[in-house]
Amino acid sequence: MLRLGFEYIASLDVAQAGQPVIEQLRDRSQCSSHLAIRDGHDVIYIARVSAAGSQINQVSVGTRLPAHRTSLGRMLLTSTSREEFERLFPHEALPDAAPGTPANREALWQMVQQDKARGYVIGESFFRHGISSIVYPIFNREQRVEAVVSIMVPSDEIPKADRERLRMEVRDAAVKISGLLGAPPQANVG
Repeated sequence: MLRLGFEYIASLDVAQAGQPVIEQLRDRSQCSSHLAIRDGHDVIYIARVSAAGSQINQVSVGTRLPAHRTSLGRMLLTSTSREEFERLFPHEALPDAAPGTPANREALWQMVQQDKARGYVIGESFFRHGISSIVYPIFNREQRVEAVVSIMVPSDEIPKADRERLRMEVRDAAVKISGLLGAPPQANVG
């Protein structure tokens, strides 16, 4: 119970610092924007802003989703050690296996390591077919992933010509929020 209280207070700081930034991100990208944190093996959405005319059913603040089934969750897992990762996912078979999700714990670990090396995720949702997201980590003072920022669009609406511009918009938002949380500039990736 105490752990949940501290995580809630920490998430308020991220949400308060990040809300104006994700509003700017939405305005620049014309895409729905989100902030999320990790609680165990779940992702919790802590802030969101919808793009005008968005056809995507939006997740609500407070929505919990399994980390292994979302791009946001994979990026949130990038600061976990192998030992912590195996405590979160003690069985080789992942819960809630679904088409398109990692085949097992080792496959998820490999994806997370690739995401960590890249510094961001661009991918189609394992949860809802036809939705793509661009996700960047938000770092805290200790240079650990505190949260993530993302934009979400229908998969067929990210023209290749716009992909790099959108990626940089999300990256800039992550750098800005990380700075507001006291992260040193070298913590920022991507």
